[in-house]
Amino acid sequence: MAIRISYKVKFGMESIKTKTPLSIARMISGEGEFLIEFCNPAHGWIEQPDKISMWMGSSDGGYGSPPDGDDMEQELIDEWIAKWSKNWKE
Repeated sequence: MAIRISYKVKFGMESIKTKTPLSIARMISGEGEFLIEFCNPAHGWIEQPDKISMWMGSSDGGYGSPPDGDDMEQELIDEWIAKWSKNWKE
């Protein structure tokens, strides 16, 4: 099984109008690996398993909420990551 990477983005009320994500999450799976990470303009990739809610939604006291991540074209995701990564500290 090959490694598979999928992405979701999070928008705010204003940022959705300009298609500027507040953060980007990625799910890496395959070959016995499963990892959820996210980044934003201020910091690089950080592991955060609860960001699975961007794909699956979250439990709300017995009720389920829809996924809280949005899809975006891979080209645009790559552009945002490249732009943000210039500000990340190693």
